[in-house]
Amino acid sequence: MIARASLVMLLLMPLISVSAKGAESAEFIIEMVETTLKDGRYLMDARIGYQLSEIALEALDNGVPITLDLHVELVESGTSWFWQERLVDSHIRHTIRYHSLADSYQLFEHSSQQITNFVTRSALLSVLGEISGFELVRVERLRPNITYQVRINAELDIESLPLPLRPTAYLQSAWKLSSGWSQWPLEH
Repeated sequence: MIARASLVMLLLMPLISVSAKGAESAEFIIEMVETTLKDGRYLMDARIGYQLSEIALEALDNGVPITLDLHVELVESGTSWFWQERLVDSHIRHTIRYHSLADSYQLFEHSSQQITNFVTRSALLSVLGEISGFELVRVERLRPNITYQVRINAELDIESLPLPLRPTAYLQSAWKLSSGWSQWPLEH
């Protein structure tokens, strides 16, 4: 019964208005990035504000899993984007979903395969936005007398949406959620 209701919702999603209603308040913001040197490794802490659009929230509340991708790069400062060597080119991926039977939200962290349950959507989004102790690079990989920048971009992965929803998501700006690239200095 629940599976049938989810299938019907997925099939009806493309019929939802193509308006950008609610898209104005939807945004991803890289609020803070800090790096620290510990035991010969640079670690990164970050805070990302995830504000989903109304249409993405509606889909989430109807059981559609939403994957968010945090792309992290470490590059030399002062070189052209095209020529920048990327010492780090990593992705931190999370999938969020709502389980109606359990009346809870779930956060799945792809690299560790860890699942965490939350009672409220706001609690889930708050925890999702806190990155702590992410290992960027070992200090021996860095060249002396060179400064480095941490580049970071958070976005909703449209390709991970269920197939029937993707054409609509590509056409609606409310699904194209991204922080854009931010640069932060690697603090020595």
